[in-house]
Amino acid sequence: MLTKRGCDELEDNRKKLAKLSREEYRSVVAERLKTIAELHDLDTKFFAEKCGISTRRMKNLMNGTANLRIPEMLDISDAFNVGIEFIMGCYPYPLPMPKDETEAAVYELVGKMDMDELKEFKDRLGEKLKETES
Repeated sequence: MLTKRGCDELEDNRKKLAKLSREEYRSVVAERLKTIAELHDLDTKFFAEKCGISTRRMKNLMNGTANLRIPEMLDISDAFNVGIEFIMGCYPYPLPMPKDETEAAVYELVGKMDMDELKEFKDRLGEKLKETES
């Protein structure tokens, strides 16, 4: 469940995206895919493999020359636990959609981090998860 402000922001972003040309929208999606790959330290080949998409197709998606198909978007979302709203450019954070106000507040803090801080946060979180599983 999103907060009222979060819902308003999501709706505003959707309206802005609806006005983009096909090429501009492809560029938005390409940047989002690059962000996910970079966040996970994956080159195009390994990113594509993890998503079940051919390397050539992924290169086209990441350079903005191809339209992302819904099944591909869902595969990427599942592979990296990222909301489709992020991939489409509607939501600013490369995370699943928040379920409540606490998650929304955490996401807002995460959203203020630069890419290096995000990577460090991801690594520390992964270490904590491994500790709790042991």
